[in-house]
Amino acid sequence: MKTDPPIGTFTVVPIVVFVLGLVLGTWTWMLWIMGAFVVAAVILEIIRMKVTR
Repeated sequence: MKTDPPIGTFTVVPIVVFVLGLVLGTWTWMLWIMGAFVVAAVILEIIRMKVTR
């Protein structure tokens, strides 16, 4: 069984925002919040991909 990484825009956008926050030196608490959103987006995208198969 082949598993593809989530590639939807729902996942890509939060990851890009998180990486930009790291590069720009955002406050630690904000990075934690953005990281939580990234993890949630990836989990939701994986669930969405499995359901739509």
